[in-house]
Amino acid sequence: MEIGITVALIAAAVSLFAALVAHRLAVWREQWSRRAMACAAFRATLLESFHGLYPEPVDWPARPAEIVAVLERKFAHLQAAVQSFRPYVPFHRRHGFDRAWRLYRVGHAGSAGERQNYWQYVPHPEPLAAAAQRPAQGDLRKVQVVFRAHVARLLSFARVT
Repeated sequence: MEIGITVALIAAAVSLFAALVAHRLAVWREQWSRRAMACAAFRATLLESFHGLYPEPVDWPARPAEIVAVLERKFAHLQAAVQSFRPYVPFHRRHGFDRAWRLYRVGHAGSAGERQNYWQYVPHPEPLAAAAQRPAQGDLRKVQVVFRAHVARLLSFARVT
């Protein structure tokens, strides 16, 4: 009699454990699926917004200072994408994601609360000089490489695996 009760209790415990495992796997699969969809939407938004500028700058403005206006026009759309994607960034990577967003917006010198400042993507430190003259091709390539690195860093958080 005691063996029958012991076997029944063990069978019930195994059944409950199997149900718990199945439930956890279903929850994890659902979370992974939602993250995958959020990653795809974030990548699509960024790639659509930077079409012609990233990965290759084929539509970079002819005058260097015009890139500031181009990026400022895209800011609201990008900020909405970043805010909707941020909850899907794993907890241990959120600080890096916030830092990548800040680097894109204000560069290395900026603080978290600062307004976006895209003059880091203009080859000359003086905005008036940059607007008045065309920079050397090497200087332009340098800022384009910085821009590409900042966008690539943002996109690196949208990898599914």
